[in-house]
Amino acid sequence: MEGLSLEGMMHRTFSRAHRRDVIDSFQQKVAAEIVASVYVVNVPWTLANLFGLCKTFLPAKFLQKFRVLSGDTLKDSSFVTQCGGQEQVSSFFESRKGLALDKSHIHDKTQLFFMDTWPDEEEMQSIAQLRDKFSEQLSERQKRGTDWPCFFSDVAMARVLRGNERYFSEASNWFQAFLKKMDEHNVDEIVKDMTHKLESSGLERASFSMLPHADQIGKYFRSTFSAMKLTPSGDVIWFIPLGDFDRKSLAEEVPWENFVEFVRGMIVLRAIEAQKLSETQHRMVKCIAIVDLQGSGIGTTGVPKVEEFDEPNQKNVAFMRQMIIDILGPVYVLNAPWVAVKAFNWFKSLVPERFSRKLILLDGDGTLDLDFLDLVGESQLKHLLATRVGLLSGEAGKEMTNLAQKDLKDLKTLS
Repeated sequence: MEGLSLEGMMHRTFSRAHRRDVIDSFQQKVAAEIVASVYVVNVPWTLANLFGLCKTFLPAKFLQKFRVLSGDTLKDSSFVTQCGGQEQVSSFFESRKGLALDKSHIHDKTQLFFMDTWPDEEEMQSIAQLRDKFSEQLSERQKRGTDWPCFFSDVAMARVLRGNERYFSEASNWFQAFLKKMDEHNVDEIVKDMTHKLESSGLERASFSMLPHADQIGKYFRSTFSAMKLTPSGDVIWFIPLGDFDRKSLAEEVPWENFVEFVRGMIVLRAIEAQKLSETQHRMVKCIAIVDLQGSGIGTTGVPKVEEFDEPNQKNVAFMRQMIIDILGPVYVLNAPWVAVKAFNWFKSLVPERFSRKLILLDGDGTLDLDFLDLVGESQLKHLLATRVGLLSGEAGKEMTNLAQKDLKDLKTLS
């Protein structure tokens, strides 16, 4: 593994095709008991120790053939003997060319994740390919007037590419599934409704009150859907205090189909808002989420589970992943337990960046993090934190301010 990063090991397009066409369909059906043992050398020290820790939980059949070793193991006499002697093992290491170190042909995935520029020439060529591949469906939509800019404009198509790390095959597969879900869930009607509500408000920014069943659901789930001020670069800020997310009451007091309509409207409205702001700023606007754990009941085992809500809500999460891509930016988590922050920061060093770059855990409420304050604005952060009413802790009185209406009023004042 010398010269190979953990990120370099993860390549979805190759891995899926290799498993499908080589391992599952050929290797496992043709070769048996040929590979005696596998030595993995020059593994980072932390991974070698992590493997040692995980051995307890892995099947013996798997462990019998694998040995994970840190360093080049030239001083391990049993390994050197098993692999043909000192001279041969040394020749193996000398034969390395460092191909994986050449990043000139690999897209900078970190750059793609934070990239907010308008589609470039290379992306426009890929977008043209996507349009050509799905020309029949797109032409039909154009005739019906349902080629919504939030999903089918050049910047929306660029999101599909960047969200799939610019791999055309991955982007094509995602877009094909997306078109299918558009029809399956009648998303066109949702787009019409949410577009009308946003346009009739005369604003570019969305608010909680525009969402279906907002008054009913706002009794048990409160958030600032779009903060008054954008980030310095022009991105939207979404504040979600989990202490004001009463999942149990939502499941018991609100018809589930109403909550599903609310969530789907929320996802589509976010896409429409991102498109409008992107057109105004001529850049790819994203949504920065701030999740506040204060009053959520979180402990060392995480946020308490509410099975009657969490299990059916998985379909809502799946809908979000199928409908929007590269709109949600980093997620900042405030007021996490100290042990969780430390454990997460340690864990980040062990996993590929694409797994950790979207989640940022901050100590406390974030007021001591200068970079975070620059992003959100000190006065605005204090305002957002002050909107918490403590639904889960019972601190909220019977007469609670309608936060959704207040957000809309603030947005109109700002406009």
